[in-house]
Amino acid sequence: MQIKGIEDVARVERTKAGELLNPGTIMIRLSANNGDVLYVEHGVRAESGWVKFTAKQGVNSKYLYYQIRYGMEEFLQRYKTGINLKFEEVKHLKIRLETMERQKKIVEALEKADRNIREEEKVIEMLKEYKRKCLHLLLAE
Repeated sequence: MQIKGIEDVARVERTKAGELLNPGTIMIRLSANNGDVLYVEHGVRAESGWVKFTAKQGVNSKYLYYQIRYGMEEFLQRYKTGINLKFEEVKHLKIRLETMERQKKIVEALEKADRNIREEEKVIEMLKEYKRKCLHLLLAE
């Protein structure tokens, strides 16, 4: 594992309003940044006020997404000004870079965990809805 600067592993650019973002693009908001990191699954049109990261050769884009997401809270504590993040500060973001084989294994494990979380969240929502209906039936009479 190596520690690399973000510009060593990704192209870092500001988004332009209306530009088409390709799948695999990672984005963070500059103004009113709340720490969210977005991963573009399907081509979408961008808004201005965001930073986009495009993985360079030898870097799995989903791995880069997870790395940015993992380090975002600490990064923002150090570089965020008020509620905003300056584009110039993004260059200070550091990434732990593994071999491509290891990157793929990490992504597979994290995607599986994310799928399991989504499935559990669906079950929780179904149980909440069932509870609401039961309460309605019990208390409406």
